[in-house]
Amino acid sequence: MNVLLADDDTDFRRLLSLIVDTDRSLTLVGAAADADEAVRLANDTQPDVALLDVGMPNGGGVKAALEIREVSPATQILALSGSGEREAVIRMLRAGAIAYLIKGATPSEIVRAIKDAASGKTTLAPEAAQELVGVLRRHFVNADRLEKQRAEDREHIESLLRGEGIAVVLQPIFNIVEESIVGYEALARFVIEPRMGPDVWFQRAEGVGLRAELELAVLSRALPLLASIPEHHYLSVNLSPDVLAATDTDFDSVAPAANRLVIELTEHAPVADYPALNRRLAELRAHGLRLAVDDAGAGFASLQHILQLSPEYIKLDVSLTRHIDQDSPRRALASSLITFASQINATIVAEGVETKEELDALRELGVSCAQGFYLARPAPFGGWTIPGVPPKRLSQLLWSVTDVARRARTCSEAVSGFAETLSSEFPLWRISVRMASGRDQLVVAAAWTKGESALVSGIGMSVVATSFPEVVRRDRPVGSADPAFQMSFVEQLVRAEGIRSWISIPLHDGNGSVIGLLSLSSKEPDIFGEATLGFFAQLGYAVESRLVGLVKGSETSGITSSNDHPD
Repeated sequence: MNVLLADDDTDFRRLLSLIVDTDRSLTLVGAAADADEAVRLANDTQPDVALLDVGMPNGGGVKAALEIREVSPATQILALSGSGEREAVIRMLRAGAIAYLIKGATPSEIVRAIKDAASGKTTLAPEAAQELVGVLRRHFVNADRLEKQRAEDREHIESLLRGEGIAVVLQPIFNIVEESIVGYEALARFVIEPRMGPDVWFQRAEGVGLRAELELAVLSRALPLLASIPEHHYLSVNLSPDVLAATDTDFDSVAPAANRLVIELTEHAPVADYPALNRRLAELRAHGLRLAVDDAGAGFASLQHILQLSPEYIKLDVSLTRHIDQDSPRRALASSLITFASQINATIVAEGVETKEELDALRELGVSCAQGFYLARPAPFGGWTIPGVPPKRLSQLLWSVTDVARRARTCSEAVSGFAETLSSEFPLWRISVRMASGRDQLVVAAAWTKGESALVSGIGMSVVATSFPEVVRRDRPVGSADPAFQMSFVEQLVRAEGIRSWISIPLHDGNGSVIGLLSLSSKEPDIFGEATLGFFAQLGYAVESRLVGLVKGSETSGITSSNDHPD
């Protein structure tokens, strides 16, 4: 039985040589002082067993074991170490060691381990075995925990697939040149415990083999919204390439509005079969559907999608948009993508716009469309059309109102701007913003009345005397068109003032809790009826984060007191 030794300790190497030589069944074919020499000797002698010091020079026992397995595949590896340290044991076992001995083992233990290794038997020193048992125990504990997590994930995902907890919100996509909405991206929200972002839930679904089913479930919730959004707007829905290529989803159900549907590819991973995906896309494009490639500039995969699939829209990744006003390399890369898009007749949409400076920089580069929290946050959509007001005019009004909110330095300035913008289309009497302060009071942050200036106000009416609790309970706009309020105390107050129609729109904090109201009123009847409800709800969603920020900022700056008027 041929044996190779490798250890940088000269005395220990001589001792090992003596132990091997004393057993007539063993033949020492070489003794190396480092990993490189051990590999050369193994290649020359093809030993049955190689005893390798874990910590020897030029790469140690791990390197020697890996390379000896390549040059002498039949050689069994026996590791030698001064300790049974866990990581060393694991590294050597991964490198192919069949046995592990601690220096200090008796000669008979070493000889027995060599013979056992030659016959394929495993030997572990007690110290190494203890460490390995600990590792295995932790491995099994983690495996059990992972299996339990997967079972819980599957249960959660299956409940979502049954329709329990899937919601879809829409984020407006703006033409930043014409300053109007051109489309909406449909985004999934999962109302389920534990509360996690949609990306996490999609990852969990992939872990249990249900990602495709979850994507299609969200798609089925998003497609009906196409009938609700204005006719001159498109709806963008997300699908990963493998799901799109494989799905038999019947997009005929959205005809004849299919030319307003955009399929947005979301997957970062490379596509294995572009011809198959292009065949599927050709079928969909025949119905009028269009393609957007997401995350352009974030990696190689998205650029491959653009080259292989010829999308109608190219969406600049947030990693390019973020701080583009301050970063010349980002501007250079974005500029090249914008130029390329123009040459293939694709429209650039910049994602993740969060500041005015980013928006201005994108405009200067020639970007025509954008979306992001600075422009409008994702929100529920109830659909909106107003008789006598062209849809494009409505989208321009939404842009103008959100722009006023973005630029305002105080809540009263924002309210005055709203009044100036909206009164050109609606006969408004009063606009106010009120925010909760304590359990039973409201802070009237600002109120505008026709013919008067916006006023910053202090502590207002008791919550009990307003529609605020009902808005909190329903979490939707309420007002004079709702029969439940036509005989309420609030209704009697506003009628006494000559107000004939009014609406209160909930304002939410960052956690989604209702903490305030945007209220509008008119002395004309039916201004805030069912026909206008969707528009004003969308207006509230668009400006709520800015209004909440302005009010919270004013709470510590000394708000003066005045009487509040219910709207």
